[in-house]
Amino acid sequence: MDNSKNANVINVLAAFLIVIAILTLLPFKTGNKENILNFYSICSFSPISTIICAYAAYALISIKNKKLGQTSKKS
Repeated sequence: MDNSKNANVINVLAAFLIVIAILTLLPFKTGNKENILNFYSICSFSPISTIICAYAAYALISIKNKKLGQTSKKS
């Protein structure tokens, strides 16, 4: 795979992780256990799982930027 395909795959994975992170916080009536925030959701480990998914997405993007030499320049 070339660099652009690798970058696209990493972007898709990071976007997927962000979507999963958001979904873990949404209320869900048929959840089997209350989470730390005292409501039923898809994931009973919420908000910890949200933080883990968001950090994993951040790590993927950071690694991609480091490997491909892309840096965010603030002007």
